[in-house]
Amino acid sequence: MKNLLTLFFSLSVFYTSTNAQWFWQNPSPQANSLFSICFTDENTGYAVGVNGAIIKTTNTGDDWINLNVPDSIFTSIFFPNTNVGYTVGSYGAIFKTTNAGIDWINQSIASNIHLESVFFTDENTGYAVALYGIIVKTTNGGIDWLVLTSGTNEHLFSIYFKNDSIGFITGSSGTILKTIDRGVAWNLQFGGTNDNLGPICFVNDSVGYISGMGGTLLKTTNGGNSWFVQNSNIGINLPRIYFTSENQGYAAGEFSWVAKTTDGGVNWVKQFMGTMNQLLDVCFIDSTTGFIVGKFGTILKTSNAGINWVSKVSGSIANLASVNFLNNDESGYAVGYAGTILKTMNGGTDWDIQISGVTNTLNSVYFVNRDTGFAVGESGTILKTTNRGNNWTVKPTPTTKNLQSINFTEESTGFIVGYEGRILKTTNGGESWVLKSSGTTVNLLSVYFADINIGSAVGSNGMILRTTNGGENWISQVSGVANGLRNVFLVNSDTGTVVGDQGIILKTTNGGNNWITQTSGTSIPLFSVCFIRETNGNVGYAVGGYLLGGFDIKGLVLKTTDAGENWVAQECESSRVLHSVYFQSESVGYAVGEGGAIIKTMNGGIPVELISFTANVDGNSVNLKWQTATELNNLGFEIERTPSKSQPMGENSKWKKIGFVNGNGTTTETRYYSLTDENVSSGTYQYRLKQIDFDGSFKYSNIVEVELSSPLEFSLEQNYPNPFNPSTNIQYEISSRQFVTLKVYDVLGNEITTLVNEEKSADIYEVKFYGTGLPSGIYFYTLSTGNFFSTKKMILLK
Repeated sequence: MKNLLTLFFSLSVFYTSTNAQWFWQNPSPQANSLFSICFTDENTGYAVGVNGAIIKTTNTGDDWINLNVPDSIFTSIFFPNTNVGYTVGSYGAIFKTTNAGIDWINQSIASNIHLESVFFTDENTGYAVALYGIIVKTTNGGIDWLVLTSGTNEHLFSIYFKNDSIGFITGSSGTILKTIDRGVAWNLQFGGTNDNLGPICFVNDSVGYISGMGGTLLKTTNGGNSWFVQNSNIGINLPRIYFTSENQGYAAGEFSWVAKTTDGGVNWVKQFMGTMNQLLDVCFIDSTTGFIVGKFGTILKTSNAGINWVSKVSGSIANLASVNFLNNDESGYAVGYAGTILKTMNGGTDWDIQISGVTNTLNSVYFVNRDTGFAVGESGTILKTTNRGNNWTVKPTPTTKNLQSINFTEESTGFIVGYEGRILKTTNGGESWVLKSSGTTVNLLSVYFADINIGSAVGSNGMILRTTNGGENWISQVSGVANGLRNVFLVNSDTGTVVGDQGIILKTTNGGNNWITQTSGTSIPLFSVCFIRETNGNVGYAVGGYLLGGFDIKGLVLKTTDAGENWVAQECESSRVLHSVYFQSESVGYAVGEGGAIIKTMNGGIPVELISFTANVDGNSVNLKWQTATELNNLGFEIERTPSKSQPMGENSKWKKIGFVNGNGTTTETRYYSLTDENVSSGTYQYRLKQIDFDGSFKYSNIVEVELSSPLEFSLEQNYPNPFNPSTNIQYEISSRQFVTLKVYDVLGNEITTLVNEEKSADIYEVKFYGTGLPSGIYFYTLSTGNFFSTKKMILLK
């Protein structure tokens, strides 16, 4: 039981979101902002960040795999050795691994503590700092955390120990704290600045550096006894620094700048990385090989002491606005910023960049058949392809206003809507487009048709338009809201749904004569909605997102299974705003958004997709096996058994837990599981799995049934374990109802105890014998029943 003394109480952390199996496709390995990176040897490294991001490399940062822990924001990671590591973050998050990141143990403390940095002096002794002057310490590997007296209420951002006793902490308003007695006392030091201070880096026992806001750089040459301002002339904020020697150092800064010094921080040379993403941490393995991580999953590597930096993130990072797939086809397209067009031919496993020929942002994509598709965007841009996106041609346009959405009713007839009330129509397969009167000048953001005649368009200020004659005329409808409406989807001519700003969801069941506000459960902007027609419009999804504290972005997926009456948030592997969602079927769907984010589900939001569950009899044991195709936040499986209702006791019996098997958390790989239920009496039994998520929610599998036949002979088995201390199991079988006696004797033939002395029906039985209080030695156990008699030897070894 972990304890947090003095100021806070211990708090168990439970995850509250409803899990859904959405997994990451682009960019790779992921796009969550990364705050901290460390290496345990020249090959193995870790980085952590928002949305539970923990990634690991075993080949010097060339490839990374995800080791996510759900619903956490990690700000710092530290490994005292190659196997044991700790990561900390917001809401008291503390997680520990003892097997090099394969598993992470939750050691979280009070949720009102926001931890900023962690440092361990050995495997068991560690410190973490937090906002409002909080310092916590553990001496038993994180089981217990004690609050130390810091003497300040300033925010604390970084902690570093030179050895077991001497450590430093930096924080807001120029705060520098030092301890020489393992954190018992912390003394305030003067650094000559009131700027917020960040990481500390010592290159040897004497020389160390502290970075800060506004390009502030502090230096010590006497082991941290005193600090002086080193005029860096760098001119940008320095979230992180790392020195590989007294003179050579690196800084990761804002606006995608990397800076290097070769004279101890007097002069710095800046390099622009071109990502425009803020860079948040830097570390070096040796004098030439180093890494930088930052916002939206940025990973940079240098192998030549910072002369060149290479991105280790693959795939497009351009913002995506729209995604479209053909049903029952693995071909799909996504469009977005600066003319970006991505194409997949294998269900999103690979996304290839296509040449669009334009630099205008594209806002919508739509394919009318396997070969022919369109994309529309800024300044009236209309693109068409007739060869599956291999080539795109610009089509004449009657407007220069931004075009936001495109939809076709048939291969020849389509519609586009855009800014200032623009509505365009084609009747010749998109070769030419004509303007139609909308009756409004508000920005129109989405258009969708239920059939060749009936369609709707929505836009700013709660605008909803409807046509019943194939877009020739449009009539304004009363939405009842003034919110910006972002997307519309029509299940049929009567039923439709609209989503928009502040989490607004509107629904009509009478052709738009009335629009009823639905309860979305969120105030987050929603940008896209779709329903699955095969479910009669009962199953639908909406996506959106929001900025968290002006920095981190959280993607949002909502799902309904009752035609929009209720919406439930689903967990998804995206820290980006999601702009578009498209489902090919009830199971397979895609969503795209900021920073090139593409996520996919293959099971329509089921937390764990169970492929098979079987049970086979082996003697008096039942071998249970099952496998999963995908998992998300899967804590594990409870295995339950009950006698079949065909047995006399079955009708009133209850399910009994007979075991538990750990799950694999989040994975898209097939996983195999098994459990053996041993020494089961004859009869018919049912088994089921109770799959449990980390948040405690659960779901039952299908039921499998087995029958164990009665024994065909009498037998007495060898005890197990043998030798034993202090107990052992003895198993026997009888093939017909008999009076049974089972006794234990010592080596001199003295009776020790009678284990069984009663009538038994045909079955397999097992009893336990305890040798407590008996001396070590050889003992005998004897079974007698009817004409059967058997004796076996066992050894008690203390």
